[in-house]
Amino acid sequence: MTRPWQIAAALAAIAAVSLAAAWLARIDRHAASAQTVAGVGFSPPSSTLVLGATPVPTVDISVTNAAGVGGYDAWVTFNPSVVQLNGLQDSGFLGNPNPQGTPQNQVLCNTPTIAAGYGYLSCAILPLPSPFAPPIPPSAGSTPVALLHASFSPLAAGTSALSLTAVVSATPEITALFDVNGTPIAASLGAGSITVNSPSVGGIAVEPDVASLPVRSAAGHPLRDVSVMSAIAASAALLSLAAFLWRARRRA
Repeated sequence: MTRPWQIAAALAAIAAVSLAAAWLARIDRHAASAQTVAGVGFSPPSSTLVLGATPVPTVDISVTNAAGVGGYDAWVTFNPSVVQLNGLQDSGFLGNPNPQGTPQNQVLCNTPTIAAGYGYLSCAILPLPSPFAPPIPPSAGSTPVALLHASFSPLAAGTSALSLTAVVSATPEITALFDVNGTPIAASLGAGSITVNSPSVGGIAVEPDVASLPVRSAAGHPLRDVSVMSAIAASAALLSLAAFLWRARRRA
């Protein structure tokens, strides 16, 4: 026969279990929200180039607050009217988890894709089987660490936005991080920009004035040279006439 106190005790136990479960769920949600999301962005976020200047500095695509990075897919978009993407190169971050030591991981990268308005590079650590040593995936803290380098050349004065997403053949593409098993690592993506300035003389920007440029003849010389040539021809004619008259006078 069930006693009332037994029923009360059972109800109290059920209430305690429910309260504990709710409390643990709150702790789990709080822990999940407290986790730091990795970041991928441009370093520096904003760059300035000058038309005709060399060498052209590189822009890094860097990672922060990421643990156990085993690979990445990197997409970079830009304005092809302002800048040209010359190349994408892996930084070596994946192959060397200890910056002070020698590379320990074998990394495989695809051939970079460079197209009008976007570029793509993908690299991953090779999971070598036993008896080879297992890979050691590197991690990044709050200080940005370069994943890859992007090299741009200036084409025209203006500003080009930089993005880590792309649309290729109507398919959206996005830069992503993975662990050594290919599992995505949650990451936020940053944007950047490149400003191209015209060269300056004495601190004053030189903007070409097409209307003020000399009109050139088919031979590539300014047409104003025609007047010089005409003057030379006239002088030669006068000298020839003077010589003819002098010879005629001597004969007489």
